[in-house]
Amino acid sequence: MLQVNNDLSKAMPAAPPYNTVLISLGTGISPDVSIREILEYFQKLGRTARNTDFIHTSSLKLKALNHSLSAAFLLHTGLCQTRLTEKLKQLESRLNSIDLNIITFNKVIIEESKVIESPALLDFIKQLQPELFAWRRP
Repeated sequence: MLQVNNDLSKAMPAAPPYNTVLISLGTGISPDVSIREILEYFQKLGRTARNTDFIHTSSLKLKALNHSLSAAFLLHTGLCQTRLTEKLKQLESRLNSIDLNIITFNKVIIEESKVIESPALLDFIKQLQPELFAWRRP
């Protein structure tokens, strides 16, 4: 006779919960900003799964800058959205000329109007989370 253990939680270790987050990074072209430092900081927040290449864009937020570099990172983290936002703001305050934003959190676009206004953000989502657009026809 087959017996089934109703409490499987003791037999199997629980996987740590994580959130999948797409973070955009915009920075003025400046020797003050170390991309390496930013990447090392992200590693403290979770595991970086993939990232886009850095591209030259016009700065929407930092109007004083004519050009900026932008990229996006797909991060797996145990932090909730609020706590992750706090951590990103701390990094922004340490490095004055960067702008970090959560674009998607667990496959939900956070600020859809911002994404619509910025072709670069839309492209970052298409590169790193194409499944978000699977329902759309080409």
